[in-house]
Amino acid sequence: MRRILYGAHISADYIFNQHCKNQMMNAAEFKELLTSLCGKMADYEIKSIFSELDNTNTGMIAKDRFLIWFGKDEQEHVFEMSMEDILKPLVTIMNHKNCNVTNLFRDYDQNKNDMLSAEELKAALLAMVKFEMTQEEVGTMQQFFKNKFRRSEVKKAEFSQLVNTGFKR
Repeated sequence: MRRILYGAHISADYIFNQHCKNQMMNAAEFKELLTSLCGKMADYEIKSIFSELDNTNTGMIAKDRFLIWFGKDEQEHVFEMSMEDILKPLVTIMNHKNCNVTNLFRDYDQNKNDMLSAEELKAALLAMVKFEMTQEEVGTMQQFFKNKFRRSEVKKAEFSQLVNTGFKR
């Protein structure tokens, strides 16, 4: 369903409000929502998804729980766009100065765990290629790492993949 919402450019908030008039969605409203988006679904499938979202066992899905569950791809897309705005100029400068990810991590990974925090990355980039990140950019990177990797640091292989991403905008 996340992909359907994201692919159709429909926010989770909008779709929730279209099928529920208050902050709590009941099973019938949820079934109507799923049927309208996904077509025919077996009752057991709907009940299974509903029970996963109804973490309080009240027979209701709270709007904030729904938004967290179904709005995840939308949120990741926003972070990816922000990361793209940070990474494009960074990659250009790294290429121009012949700086590669291996050297960056070798020289600035203080505890040698093949990971850097956004703050460590900021210091490394400033020292190696004179690329100065703003605190807002550091915050965006921290949030991106937490959302994408479930931790506040990025591994060398993950960062390498990020800087080698072909951007679509």
